[in-house]
Amino acid sequence: MDYMDYVLSAGLVVACLLSISARRQAQQAQKGIDDARADTRRQARNVAEALRRELFLVQQFMVRLVSGEELTPEMVREGLLWREVNDQEAQDLMAANPNFFVVDVRSPEETAEGIIPGALCIPVDEIAERQEEIPKTGQPVLVYCAGGGRSLGVCEDLSHAGFERLHNLNGGFMGWTGAVVKPS
Repeated sequence: MDYMDYVLSAGLVVACLLSISARRQAQQAQKGIDDARADTRRQARNVAEALRRELFLVQQFMVRLVSGEELTPEMVREGLLWREVNDQEAQDLMAANPNFFVVDVRSPEETAEGIIPGALCIPVDEIAERQEEIPKTGQPVLVYCAGGGRSLGVCEDLSHAGFERLHNLNGGFMGWTGAVVKPS
């Protein structure tokens, strides 16, 4: 082999290495493009879902306004499909409407202390399976727990499942000053 053969062989080796390097870079670039496409599709799905939720809220607010339901500025501003009521408001609403349906979402250990008279006891972890026991439309529903946090989540879930006229007892059973009975 003479000098030119070595130079030619070295050139071929360099060309092969450059080709391998270029191929790797192209594969990495393609992977980056594929990842970017997948991320863009995921973001588009998230935006579409957020828009569907917002449209659902707007439709529900419109339906409720047309049917004469009282909406508070807080409900509209915060996108709440239920009303927050304090102890006195809840008692006044219940006194004015004997058909007010009451749901206690505390555990059996918690309800052993007492419940609001007439409350249906459905522990929060059973709500999904037992929601058919709660009136879906027409009849106002008061939901409460010990402090108001769990019942807030239940109101959120029920409202998105189509339940109307929901009220969350702010402060829960701990803030209740009305009548209390032992569960049967």
